Amino acid sequence: MVLGLSGSFPPAASMERRAIIEQLPAPEAVEALCSWGARYIVLNMRQMTEDEQARWISAMAAMAAAREQPGVDAARKVYVLDGCP
Repeated sequence: MVLGLSGSFPPAASMERRAIIEQLPAPEAVEALCSWGARYIVLNMRQMTEDEQARWISAMAAMAAAREQPGVDAARKVYVLDGCP
């Protein structure tokens, strides 16, 4: 969870960070997450349309900083940001 991205933002979250998070899965937004100390991205596949799922999976596969964590249930995908600087 970054800045309460489970459904709401804490009051102290800046508008700049919120705007960056809303750009996910853009590579620049993932780089920002890395710079903030995030090490995982967890996707709830049941909350996404098929198009959204395909967009995220494609974007994450193309990112050098992220690798999929195997063995997670079908409802979620977990990406480890182990390529972060």
